[in-house]
Amino acid sequence: MNKVMLIGNIVNDPELRYTVNNKAVTNFRLAVRRNYKNPDGTYSSDFINCTVFGKPAAVIQKYCKKGNRIGVVGRIVTGSYEKDERTIYTTEVTIEEFEFLTKKPNKNTPDNVNEQKTFIYTDEEGEELPFD
Repeated sequence: MNKVMLIGNIVNDPELRYTVNNKAVTNFRLAVRRNYKNPDGTYSSDFINCTVFGKPAAVIQKYCKKGNRIGVVGRIVTGSYEKDERTIYTTEVTIEEFEFLTKKPNKNTPDNVNEQKTFIYTDEEGEELPFD
């Protein structure tokens, strides 16, 4: 079984591009805080490369930006390539489902009150499933 679930903050604005077969793909890095404190009382984070394909790729690129909190479910994909006569090994998460976790400001409420609206998408159906 190859399944991973992560919650973190997007490190860079997701960029949408297309494969040679015209399939949408978006890549971004996710900062996931570790569960323990360093000796100085701060937390460290792991920075995980993420990839999402199809309609969900366009949705993430459109609605997410650097700093947004997101939950993802996917699988770990490893690979390698040659560079300067060395083998470089890669690890990333291919996202199969995601959920927006950043609160969206509501124009009808004061600035200090936020409404959270969550959407879950899957790459199988590509359909929007809103949950209030």
